[in-house]
Amino acid sequence: MGYMPIFANVQGKKILVVGGGKVAFRKASRFIRYGAEVTVIAPDICEDLEKLEEIKLIKRKVAPQDIKKDYIFVLTATNDSCLNREIGFLCKTMDIPINRSDDYSEGDLITGSVVEAGGIHVSVFSSGVPEMSKFVSKKIEETLDKPVRELHEVLKSLRGKINSSERKKKIYERFVSDVALDMIKEQGAEELKEEILKCL
Repeated sequence: MGYMPIFANVQGKKILVVGGGKVAFRKASRFIRYGAEVTVIAPDICEDLEKLEEIKLIKRKVAPQDIKKDYIFVLTATNDSCLNREIGFLCKTMDIPINRSDDYSEGDLITGSVVEAGGIHVSVFSSGVPEMSKFVSKKIEETLDKPVRELHEVLKSLRGKINSSERKKKIYERFVSDVALDMIKEQGAEELKEEILKCL
């Protein structure tokens, strides 16, 4: 498998979603959340998609001329495998990465399950077994509890105060630990922050 986990900046970038059902809604919603400009093309649009004010809706069948290099990604979310395959072919001829909801292996892009906890983002992909992705994501959510999120926020807030990269490495090695988490649980995040400041 040649798929490499990667995080892409989609802020202000154009995304095309072909399909108007629940899968299309989930995909469009995720890209909107990260600031993308999403266009949805489908003859039939579900109610949830209709309510998304941030997207551009085109209510008709997709046409070859709709596939443009303006889009950094194209996502198919239809139950018509022939149409998905045709769109995939067009995208490949134009070097546009495509995500196919019906067959991920025929695409260039995978949008896995995402767990967000403050500034921590974890993406999970389970090679076509979505139930496993949900299970693992839930386990990760349980791990990224409040103390972990607070530890991350404390360290992030102090990044600008640590000038030396070597010093930063030593601080992280010491305080990215269960000991630091225990301190947050027992004394609070501010106490940990004060302790780190003493080491600067």
